[in-house]
Amino acid sequence: MIIMAVGWQVYHLTGRVLDLGLIGLSQFLPFLSLVLFAGHAADQFDRRLIILICLCAHGICAFLLLAFALGDLKSTLPIFAVLGVLGVARAFQLPASQSFVPTIVPAASLRNALAVNSSANQVATIAGPSAGGVLYALAETGLGRTSGAEMVYGAAAILLVAAVVTVLLVRKRRAPSVRS
Repeated sequence: MIIMAVGWQVYHLTGRVLDLGLIGLSQFLPFLSLVLFAGHAADQFDRRLIILICLCAHGICAFLLLAFALGDLKSTLPIFAVLGVLGVARAFQLPASQSFVPTIVPAASLRNALAVNSSANQVATIAGPSAGGVLYALAETGLGRTSGAEMVYGAAAILLVAAVVTVLLVRKRRAPSVRS
């Protein structure tokens, strides 16, 4: 949702198509630079904590983008800086979340859980930008040209707070005890 809204907001600010490419680049470079280190971190540290920190970073970024949209920002540099932080958070969140399911699901249910997790990720990849686009269009149509980004960032921030609360409720399963 956020990236879709950023694209439209930046295009409305500058009218330059090049800036749309820079949006992707500002997220991809931090991700590419950190992906190996992030995988190592996911293996060495508590994955749940990594996911929580990354979701909090996403939430802070959503609130910053909302503040930029409400504040009638004239430059795209702060937006690109926030997108860089999002790229860093995604670099760490991806390996941690991919390897998190086996730590919370019993071994007997692991295949089904991995299939559901993969399907949910695919649905989110499609539904997130779609929902963001619909919300953006409805807000612009009903409330004015600049309100689309505000509405999407606000909705994303609320959803990210809900995600943080949900992850806080997840508990690791206990390792099976070895009987002698």
